[in-house]
Amino acid sequence: MSEDSNMSPLMQKTLIVTLEVTAYKDTSTTIYVHIVDENDNAPEFPEEEYVTVLSEGPETVGATIATVTAIDPDEGMNGTLRYAIAHGNLIQTFHINSITGRITAVKELDYEISNGHYALVVTATDQCPKPALRLTSSTTVLVNVLDVNDVTPTFPRAYEGPFEVTEGQPGPRVWTLRASDEDSGLNGKVEYSITGGDHQNEFMVSPVEGELRVVVGVHVLSINDSDSPPEPAYNTERWPRARPYTPLWPESGSGQRTARYSALLTYNITAAA
Repeated sequence: MSEDSNMSPLMQKTLIVTLEVTAYKDTSTTIYVHIVDENDNAPEFPEEEYVTVLSEGPETVGATIATVTAIDPDEGMNGTLRYAIAHGNLIQTFHINSITGRITAVKELDYEISNGHYALVVTATDQCPKPALRLTSSTTVLVNVLDVNDVTPTFPRAYEGPFEVTEGQPGPRVWTLRASDEDSGLNGKVEYSITGGDHQNEFMVSPVEGELRVVVGVHVLSINDSDSPPEPAYNTERWPRARPYTPLWPESGSGQRTARYSALLTYNITAAA
């Protein structure tokens, strides 16, 4: 018996049927053969990797990341597929429709959490009635995240100091400020500046290195730093309590001494992205 030309290519099999007929007259019969499909084909994705690019932020919630589709030439439930995210779904940021393969973001994409990308391993599994015989294939969905300037610079501690410098000696380094910004590239570079409190321009801070120096001779400098969002972050330099320092006693014209006390200043050291 030859192969049935009316069968689809997926169903065609080579059939060998041997009939032994003893008859004295010509006769004919029809033989129906039902071919039971075996689950012998694993799902196949047309792409080994899907790549998409999105900017981080709250507007990504609900966005479609990609739609993956696999093919399985088996028949019936052996060729029916279900999709799942097997690996890479950091803090459950993504959801996949198990039937359509559509991937959406259910949380906002975050550059800092993902280090710039999410690598999702997506599987397609056929629905063979015998679970032990089900076949699975996988593909990778790479989501590249563009960084935006959304992180405020921060100082490592809420308080530093107090620091003292010798009066009348300009130029010494008082302290080196250190602020950090988790944004990438230029968004993560910080520059330092004094934004207030130095009414007589007695101090300077190097914008890149963060070195705070005395420009002119002063009595005593006390510094605290504390981050104050929103951006830019302010590092407030403040002596915890007011107290007089060693007075200077210049001679007056009458021969009497006049007491002088150092003034305490508040310095705002800014780290701006």
